Amino acid sequence: MKVFVLNNRGYHSIRQTQANFFAGHTVGCGPESGVTFPDFAKLAEAFGFRFNRCATHAELAASISAALAGDGPSLCEVVLDLRQPFAPRVSSRRLDDGRIESAPLHDMAPFLSREELASNMLWESDGGTAEPKLVESAQSVCNPARRTGSIMRRFPCV
Repeated sequence: MKVFVLNNRGYHSIRQTQANFFAGHTVGCGPESGVTFPDFAKLAEAFGFRFNRCATHAELAASISAALAGDGPSLCEVVLDLRQPFAPRVSSRRLDDGRIESAPLHDMAPFLSREELASNMLWESDGGTAEPKLVESAQSVCNPARRTGSIMRRFPCV
């Protein structure tokens, strides 16, 4: 078993959301606000796993190779750069009345052009304000005859 832990020193998606909407004030998302996580080296040792840590981008290839090499379980902790924003991500905005509105999950930032998004949709819309409706089941996505959109070309079914 090979385990890779992506360590963002807490709940980074919550940290980014709070920073975006609350003028940089964060709570409950990392050591700076009282949330901590275990020492993954000690955790790996307790379970008898080999351990290695990747702290920089330059170490990534060697760290992955080391984690995958050899028999038996290993745990590789990949320390993420907190300045790197998540992508793709759901985009939200604060309305004038203070409520937060999020884009639908199928329309994540960075955004596709409206044409490319439409070419990849398995939903049908009347073009107005009505909610789109599902026109195909999820199982039909992997039908080779349906592989026409760019998403299918980028993420072929296995």
